[in-house]
Amino acid sequence: MKNTIIVFVLFYSSLSSFAQQKLFIDASQSTLHWSATDDHHRGKHNGKISFQKGHVIKKDTQITEGMFEVDLYSKLQSYTYDSKTCIPFFSRASFDIKKHPGAILHILHTAYTGPSSFSSTGYLTINGIRQPISFLSTIKKKELYEVITSNLVIDPMLWSTQKVPHLISALSFPKLIEISLQITIIPDGC
Repeated sequence: MKNTIIVFVLFYSSLSSFAQQKLFIDASQSTLHWSATDDHHRGKHNGKISFQKGHVIKKDTQITEGMFEVDLYSKLQSYTYDSKTCIPFFSRASFDIKKHPGAILHILHTAYTGPSSFSSTGYLTINGIRQPISFLSTIKKKELYEVITSNLVIDPMLWSTQKVPHLISALSFPKLIEISLQITIIPDGC
């Protein structure tokens, strides 16, 4: 009887661990690309920022939650602009990146719309300000990894500490920032 209970407990714990997994991202293979055009279309800015860390929660075969962090104050891997009167983008967007260098995307819920596509809802924290966000994603298996691709558009004023930008930045304040995420998930045990 004692052996039966031990076997049952081991079997049940192995099933519950299979049902939900915490999988970490490969920060070196995951990227965030962003682009923005100023209010009067005088300058376009774009760049690429690396992820610091992140993870997803997978239940059975579907992603149900996730959390991802990037460092806005770190060296941008690339940053270009084509405006002669450019003010540094993240400063111009009134993000206090010296005080709040990190941005956190926290996915609280997903709803699958197909075998490899899902909608996500959660919160994006920039500048110490947390705002709700929702967007669509796809997931594809590539060799040993799974790659999540998402595209979203944010209004930087929602995360700005300066609700009315100063005169200089008002001339070229970005109305929307387009963000493209590519997140590589490390398989369990690697």
